[in-house]
Amino acid sequence: MTVASPSVKVQTSAVPPGQAALRLFAFIDGDNSPEVLAWIRASFVAWLQRGGNLERQLYLTTPARARRAVRDYWLRDAARELSCGASALRKAALRFEARTWPSWRAREDPRWDAPRAERALFYARRAGLAFPRSDEHYGHIIESTGESSEVDSGNAPVTLPRAAA
Repeated sequence: MTVASPSVKVQTSAVPPGQAALRLFAFIDGDNSPEVLAWIRASFVAWLQRGGNLERQLYLTTPARARRAVRDYWLRDAARELSCGASALRKAALRFEARTWPSWRAREDPRWDAPRAERALFYARRAGLAFPRSDEHYGHIIESTGESSEVDSGNAPVTLPRAAA
């Protein structure tokens, strides 16, 4: 086994917190793609070089923050797909949570024929946090696209570890 020396310089690119959370959950779920492994390796090497807090290096100060970043990423994806604002997104999310989520909560993935917006809402809810209740909160989520705007919404969704529902 080769261990990277703290003197080895690794080029790390800034990864937005939302993308960091998606990559972490993908890794936990068994994704060993070169992109995910390179990000994990670069994060650990940077941590060894700079010291400090590994959770901060991974942009994840708490599990709740990671889940929130994933939930918000998928809510933004749903808003893009629906071409809607905060109020319409809130209504769609709460309708999904009340009508669809109870029958889908045990699923690993949404129905294959579900519309893309419903798939995004599934992954948002699967992150383990309830949906926000106010238009203002959805407005903040939609406006915060700079946090994870580098995430390609066309990527295949990651499967999240089971969370308390």
